[in-house]
Amino acid sequence: MGAELHAILMDKLVPAIERIPRLQFVLPNTGGKKPFAPLEPRSGRCESHADRIEWVYGLSGKAELAMAGQRYAIESGDLGIIPPGTPYLERVFDRRQNFQLLWFCCQPRKNRVSIRSSRYAGGAGIQTVDEAIIETRPDLTALFVRTVDEVQSRTRGWCSLLRASVNEVLLAAMRHLEKCGTGLSAEENQKTMVENAKAYIQSGFARPLTLKEISSEVYLSPNYFSTLFAKATGMTVFDYVQQVRLDEARRLLEETKLPVRDVARQTGYPTAAHFARTFKQLTGASPREFRNASNV
Repeated sequence: MGAELHAILMDKLVPAIERIPRLQFVLPNTGGKKPFAPLEPRSGRCESHADRIEWVYGLSGKAELAMAGQRYAIESGDLGIIPPGTPYLERVFDRRQNFQLLWFCCQPRKNRVSIRSSRYAGGAGIQTVDEAIIETRPDLTALFVRTVDEVQSRTRGWCSLLRASVNEVLLAAMRHLEKCGTGLSAEENQKTMVENAKAYIQSGFARPLTLKEISSEVYLSPNYFSTLFAKATGMTVFDYVQQVRLDEARRLLEETKLPVRDVARQTGYPTAAHFARTFKQLTGASPREFRNASNV
């Protein structure tokens, strides 16, 4: 386990678990800590994952969690529970104030839990500190699912059951990590992030992609992610996106009779002219010349 994340878990989270009865929940809409303002339009790209349950715990300072159209303050001792498919955004509450958050992400279909820390300090932007992975623990997955069920049902006693589930997950996660480690070395962790980013690009190249969007998928700042990606692949993120689009364009030109404008649209280019210009610049032939040569 990374030294910093280990210190966070053992020095800060263990004492927090002992205070769990006083934990204040931040939940979508009603039932928890009240929002202080509606989420204004164009406030940033909100995350929304249909296959993930996420918790965010306030370690220190004061951050902002924009969730389900509302803005909440996340302070030390607060726990936010983000059900699947709920749009959310981690933001700076006050640029003069530093903060640190601990994130727990559960992917129920994979029985996988990941733990990471994010922080804001000195106006340098939000940075990911470290990550730990817990694989094949259906017992932890079931507890994450139960928290969402309790949040959504709000039946009598739901808050007590919620606290009990959170307590059990945190204790089990720390014991597992103490015994087994993160499941990834630092090098393996970086490789996994790059591979996840590449998979995200390969699945979404047909639409506009930004560096901020891709880096947020692996919980890294754009600058750090750009450096990591270039070091691991020998090319920039933009060059990799171009390569994926070009490979698919070649395949469509060789294997189908789609018009060039449709090939352009299906490979993420805004216009046929832009596609043709880029394709010729990178391959030395126009799309039609390439198709004709392939069919000889």
